[in-house]
Amino acid sequence: MWGQSVPSHLKRLYGCHGASKVVQCPAALQELFEIFPEDRPAMLQVAGERGDWRQVLALHAQSVDETPFEEKGELYRNTATNLVSAQQWNRALRLIEEFREQCSPSQFWENRIGGLMLSVYSRWGSWPEILQVLQEGQTYPDTITASDRCEAMLALAQQDWQRALEVMEMSRGFGERGKETYIAGMNAWASGRHWEKVFDMFREIEETLKDKDVFEGALSACYKLCRSDDNPAPVAAAMSFLIREMCGRSMPPSDRYRNMAMMVNARAGYPEDALRLLLEAQELGTSEVESSSFRRLCQNCMRAFRQAGDWRHALLLLEEIPEDPYSFEEALKACAQCGEWQWSVELVEQMQARYLPVQQATHASLVTTYSNAKQWKPALWSLEEAERSTPAERRTGATAVNMVSLYNKVITSFAKEGEWRRALQLLHEMPGKQVQPDVVTYGAVSTTCNRARHYLYSLQLHEDMMQKDINPDVSSFKTAVAACRGKMQLLLEAAKPGQKRRQKLL
Repeated sequence: MWGQSVPSHLKRLYGCHGASKVVQCPAALQELFEIFPEDRPAMLQVAGERGDWRQVLALHAQSVDETPFEEKGELYRNTATNLVSAQQWNRALRLIEEFREQCSPSQFWENRIGGLMLSVYSRWGSWPEILQVLQEGQTYPDTITASDRCEAMLALAQQDWQRALEVMEMSRGFGERGKETYIAGMNAWASGRHWEKVFDMFREIEETLKDKDVFEGALSACYKLCRSDDNPAPVAAAMSFLIREMCGRSMPPSDRYRNMAMMVNARAGYPEDALRLLLEAQELGTSEVESSSFRRLCQNCMRAFRQAGDWRHALLLLEEIPEDPYSFEEALKACAQCGEWQWSVELVEQMQARYLPVQQATHASLVTTYSNAKQWKPALWSLEEAERSTPAERRTGATAVNMVSLYNKVITSFAKEGEWRRALQLLHEMPGKQVQPDVVTYGAVSTTCNRARHYLYSLQLHEDMMQKDINPDVSSFKTAVAACRGKMQLLLEAAKPGQKRRQKLL
């Protein structure tokens, strides 16, 4: 019957193991029915699993006329189920409506087709359709299972969380107080951004129902709240409590939920709690699998600190965990994003001493950090390292644009320190490294020359842009005008050294 394993001879006939295309002519289907009359549900199942909805409908058409009316409900339900498996839910609904027109309401609901229709609407419908089916099913409450109602609640929570809670109260009226109902209810409260209600509902659950699924459902609801709440501190405390409760009940949470709790605590400003959760995971065991799992937890915790801008605890964690290139990268990025260029230099030296590679994207963030801090020496070194980690054949297209941006930042740091010779040298080296300067590059070098009062170099750079078809922007023309004005001022100072005469001419 339905739900049993598919016979091997049908798998071969239907091409489940790479056989030729299934024949779709009615004669071939009729021949199969005559040879294997008891395997029609399995034929439907095979066609549905293969996504061949046309074959499903063809099999249904061959069976519906010769099926007794009292057995048609099961046939329609099986066909609609396999249409859903083939992602043809609209056709499944049309088939359900077709059977509904042929039978009485009691036959429709007692064949469990109403529950199937509710499941389809829960996956692809809207909340008015879900509520309409639930309201119609109140006359036949036994035909809708608790799982169907929970699925409907989860769907309603995404659209109208208050309606989902109404369905929960309806389920309680039918005596359904299973863990799935409570999990769906916690998700509904989370969608409404009421974390206190989530925790109240968790406390309401009977102790006999509080298994791992219930705890993980509460953690998921809290995590959903934290992602949409501006004050994640109470939610973080609640998640830490749930994690400790699970460990106390000898059902330690998976890495996924530990990651959630660590990220929420890091974002809420509780780095100590995030570190405590990590160390508790370390105490679970020392096997190879657990060591690999702990390494991933360390990496996720480090990423959480970096995203929260907590570079101090990132460095603290780096001292406590096993040596790992990814963790060093994340700590380096955290320091770079927070402008801690001294710590960035030290971390790079530590990585080099351990022969750990630094990614090009990390070097790019370091160039930005050093440039903003007016530290052109480490910025120039990071630029060279970024070039070394990028092959020459990849310095075209999008990669070339990134390299030009890095050059521009380093040249800007030269301008802040008056290193006009280095700026000119770097500009002349760019074409040889297959990196073409743009208008921003020329503008940064020209500005550097102007600040050093070498105006002729600035004017020559403007002329070079025109010759190389690099269209100057407004800023470039302003820089050229400033160079002309500066050069004129130098000439006037040399020719008319008198202060009053110079001021009059200018």
